[in-house]
Amino acid sequence: MTATPTVWISAVETSADMHGARVMRSLQARYPGLRFRGVGGPAMRRAGLDAVARAEDLSVMGLTEVLEFLPRILKILRRVKRELAATAPVAVVCIDAPDFHFPVAKRAARLKLPVVYYVAPQAWAWRKNRVTFLRRYVDRLMCLLPFEESFFRDYGVNARFAGHPLLEDMAEHNAAPGHPESAVLAILPGSRHKEIHSLLPPFLDTVRRLHHAHPDLSCRLIQAPGIAAETLLEHWPESVPVELVTAEARWAALSTATVALAASGTATLECALLGLPTVVAYKVSQVSYAIGKRLVDVPYISLPNLIMDKPLFPEFLQDDVCADQLSQALEQWLVSPEDRMQTRSELQGLRHRLGGRTASEEVAEAVLEVAGLATPGTRHP
Repeated sequence: MTATPTVWISAVETSADMHGARVMRSLQARYPGLRFRGVGGPAMRRAGLDAVARAEDLSVMGLTEVLEFLPRILKILRRVKRELAATAPVAVVCIDAPDFHFPVAKRAARLKLPVVYYVAPQAWAWRKNRVTFLRRYVDRLMCLLPFEESFFRDYGVNARFAGHPLLEDMAEHNAAPGHPESAVLAILPGSRHKEIHSLLPPFLDTVRRLHHAHPDLSCRLIQAPGIAAETLLEHWPESVPVELVTAEARWAALSTATVALAASGTATLECALLGLPTVVAYKVSQVSYAIGKRLVDVPYISLPNLIMDKPLFPEFLQDDVCADQLSQALEQWLVSPEDRMQTRSELQGLRHRLGGRTASEEVAEAVLEVAGLATPGTRHP
C-alpha cells in the first residue's frame, strides 16, 4: 500500500455530487492525507477530487437524450475503467446511478478492489434481479431508507442503513419545522418539464377551487432549478396571491406553510421532515403507467408513506389527479387545525426513524473498513 492511499469515488448526478463531497470531507477528517480520484461534479472537485471525468458530461435526462449522448457516455466509461486499473485505489465508492456504476463496480471487483455502493437501487420496488449483481460485486451497500437494510440482507447482500443525506443537508441550512401560518398553500409541481406539464394544470384548477372557498388563501410556488418562472406563472390565476420561491429558499417557505400539494419525489420527504401536511400527486402517460403497474410492486408512491408504512399523506395517481380529489383532501386539513396537528405529530416519527445516523460518516466508516484503514473499535456491531 502506498504512503498516500487513494480512494476512487464516482458520482454523475447533482445530488450525488453533493453526497460525494460530504463523504470526502468525512474521510479526510478520519484519515488526513487521503487522496481522491474518480468522477464528480463541482462540489466533489472543490473537495479535492482529481477528476478523470466530469459529472456534468454524464448527466442526461430521458431516452432520446441518452441515445444522443450514448457514444460519449461509453467513451467516458471506457476511460474510467482504464484509469481505475491504473490508479489501483484502496477502495471504490459508487454513488447511485446504477446504469453507469454497475459496470464500474463489476470492473473494480474483477480487479480485486473493494466496492462500497452508496444509495441502494430501489430493487424492493422493481428490477429485483439487481440484488444478484449487488451480492456478487459489492462489498458494502449503503442504504438511505431504514427498511432497505433488511430487504437486501435477506438476499445475501452486505447492506447497512446509513441514514438519509437529506437530513445532513437540512441540518447544514438549519431547516426544521416552523410555526405554520394560516391559509398558506405550498405548491411543488415537480422538477422536470414533462412532470410539470402533466401536474400544473390540475394543480391550478385545485388552487382556483380552494381560493373560491377560502378567499384569504395565498400560495407559495416552489421553483425547481432549471425551471423558468414563466413556465410556472404563465397560467396562474390573477385573483390568487402567489409568491414564487426559489429552490434555495424552499425550506424556509415550506416550514411555515399550512399545507402542501406536491409531485411525488424527494420533495414529499422534505415536506414531511418539515412537518408539513402534504397531498401527493403522480401522473405519467398511460403507456408508462401500464408498464409501471406491471413492474413496480409497492403499496405507496411517496417516501414518507413508504418509510412509515402507512398513508400519512393522501396519494392520487393518474385520472385521480384532478381538482375534485385534490381540493377535497387539502380542504380537510385547511378547515381542521386538529387534523393538521395530528399529522404533524405523526411526522415526528418519520424524523426519528431516519435520524440517529449521519450518512456521510457512515459511508466514510464503511470505506475505511473495506480499505483496511479503519481505526480499531469504530465499527458498527
